[in-house]
Amino acid sequence: MRKRKSVFYRSKYFVSLLLDLSICIPVFNRNVGDLVRNLHAQIEQLNKNIEILLYDDASDEALKTENRKWKNSPSIQYKELDKNIGRSAIRNMLFTDAKAPFLLFIDCDMMVVDTEFLNRYLNNTLEGVVCGGHIYDASAPSDSFKLHWLYGRKKEVVNVNKRNKSPYLSFKTSNFLISKSVFDQIQFNEDLVKYGHEDTLFGFELESKSIPIKHIDNPLVHLGLEKSEMFIEKTEKAIDNLIRIHQSFPLIRSRVKVLDAYYKLNRLGLSGRLRTNYERNRDKWLINLKSKSPSLKLLQRYKLGYLASKDF
Repeated sequence: MRKRKSVFYRSKYFVSLLLDLSICIPVFNRNVGDLVRNLHAQIEQLNKNIEILLYDDASDEALKTENRKWKNSPSIQYKELDKNIGRSAIRNMLFTDAKAPFLLFIDCDMMVVDTEFLNRYLNNTLEGVVCGGHIYDASAPSDSFKLHWLYGRKKEVVNVNKRNKSPYLSFKTSNFLISKSVFDQIQFNEDLVKYGHEDTLFGFELESKSIPIKHIDNPLVHLGLEKSEMFIEKTEKAIDNLIRIHQSFPLIRSRVKVLDAYYKLNRLGLSGRLRTNYERNRDKWLINLKSKSPSLKLLQRYKLGYLASKDF
């Protein structure tokens, strides 16, 4: 009997019963010191067993040196990957190694601003998905970051009531809680190694399996603003990824506004005009988008034109 009990105590299943939550943070080229310290401060106030997993996806050496400080900290699993495996694969790896029955995924460029952040999630555990949302700093950044900041505040930030009206469309990977049993049914598509829309596909697959999503008002602040040039480049990469997803999952079209708008215009025979307009005006549009007063309407036109230029 004593031997059986010893084996049971060492089993992963038993360890999972001892833990209440695994906080999973995929890290790439970001110093996560403030994020981890804020989470630790809340963990110390809770009568819960919580682990933090920090997995670095082949960041630059200077950032790894900074984050390596957490390697020997209690209740933290720190791992460095020699080769970048992408946003989907590293999240799946975190899921595999996490020991708690509930996983909280947080992007590494987020900041905790509410002392009840963890407690609010622990009071909302369910056999499904809970999304807390994210916000942007109210203070305008320097001109070189203005496009991302405006887009984030005007397009990405949605209040909790609206998110719950379209729960699957509003799913984002930046801040969400999921039961391990649900994640085991879906996981992220590792064929998507490039940037963009892995959250769109994950939300689509949650809906296809009728897995419930609950949105709560528990936001993190998004700190990872990109300069306008990089933001535009990532927007193009995200559209490239979206085209690839659509080829395998055609029904996803109605869930992405830019893709749905493109197909509506294409049915009207306007895709050629979109492409020509994009090719003629691209440079002029980019001047505006990189300026101190970028137009989000122009960004939408740019995205539609870029889609049309792909002729898929």
